[in-house]
Amino acid sequence: MSSPTREWLSNIASGPVEMVPVHLIVPGRSPRVGGQRSAEYIRILMETDTALPPIIVHRPTMGVIDGNLRLLAAVEMCERSIGVRFFDGSREDAFALSVYVNVRHGVPLSLSERKAAAGRLVMTHPEWSDRSIAATTGLSHKTVSTERRRASGENAQSHTRLGKDGRVRPTDTSEGRLAAAAILKENPDASLRQVSKIVGISPGTVRDVRERLKRSEHPIPQAVRDRLDPNASRAQDTGRPHAHGSEIPMENPGAIAIPIQQVLLQNLRNDPALKFNERGRLLLRSLAYSMIDLDQWVRMTGEAPEHCRATLAKLARANAESWSALAVRLEAGGPTRLSSRLSQANG
Repeated sequence: MSSPTREWLSNIASGPVEMVPVHLIVPGRSPRVGGQRSAEYIRILMETDTALPPIIVHRPTMGVIDGNLRLLAAVEMCERSIGVRFFDGSREDAFALSVYVNVRHGVPLSLSERKAAAGRLVMTHPEWSDRSIAATTGLSHKTVSTERRRASGENAQSHTRLGKDGRVRPTDTSEGRLAAAAILKENPDASLRQVSKIVGISPGTVRDVRERLKRSEHPIPQAVRDRLDPNASRAQDTGRPHAHGSEIPMENPGAIAIPIQQVLLQNLRNDPALKFNERGRLLLRSLAYSMIDLDQWVRMTGEAPEHCRATLAKLARANAESWSALAVRLEAGGPTRLSSRLSQANG
C-alpha cells in the first residue's frame, strides 16, 4: 500500500548525503514511548566494520527523524561528523516519516507504540485515509479505524478542521493570531499565504490580523477574548494604541520565536545575493543550524546534571548578549554597507 511517507523517503534517498558536525544535530521527536534506547544495539553499531547508512534529519529543527541510535554511536566513538540526508517538511510530517522508517528497520516499534503513533497521525493528518496511516504505522486499516474512532470519541479533533486546501487548522485561532501578529510586526512584507502556512491559520484570518494591526487593535477580537477569559478586564478595541504603545501582549513568547525566525530565514534564502554565492550559502546554512525550538532547548538542558545548570544559564545569557550585540552592529551598518562587505568578501 502506497503512502505519502513512502514517497518522501524515496525523494530523500535520491538526494545528496552531507557530512554534518555531530554537535549541530539534536534528538528528534521519537515515536518510541518513553524515549527507549537500546544500549546493546548501540554497541553492535559501534563494533560493525561496514559503513553505517546516513541518518535522516529534519532541516528546520536539525532533529533526527531516523538514526538516533546511529547518532549516539557516533558520539560514543567521538566522531566529529556524520552523514546526513535532509527532510524539509513540517514537524508533523517529520514525525510521520519517523514512524514509517522505525517500523521497518532498526529496533522495531512495539504494537502499543504503533497504535499510539496512529492515534497521533489521525489528529495531525486527518485527511489521510485509514489505509495510508496503516501503511505508515505497519498496522491494519481496521486498527487505524478503531484509533480514529477512539480519538473522535474523546473529542480529540474538536479543536481542528480540514480546510478546502487540505490543510488542518485549529478552530480556536487565538494562538495563531498572536503568532501571525508577531511575524507581521517583524516582517510587514510577508505574504498572507506565507504567514498562513507557518502559523496554521487561514490567509483570510491573517488578513484580518494585518488590518487590526494597522488600526492599532488587538489581533484577537474582543468577543473571542471575552469567551476565552470572561473574568479578564475588558480592553476595548478603540482604534487607539494599547497602553504599551504598539506592543501586543504575548503570553508565551517562546512559542512564536521559531515561526518568526522561519519566515525571516526564508526571505534570506530567496535573496539571490545570498543563495548564488558560496559565502552566502554558508551563512544560510549556519543560520538554519542555529534555529532550534525553545522547547527543544528546555528538554535537552532539563536532562543535564544539576551541577551544570548554572554554567548552562551563563552560557545562554552570554549567547543572548552576543546575538544582541550582532543585531546592533547590523542595524548600525545598514543594508548598503553590509552588501558591500559581502561583495568584497566574495571577491
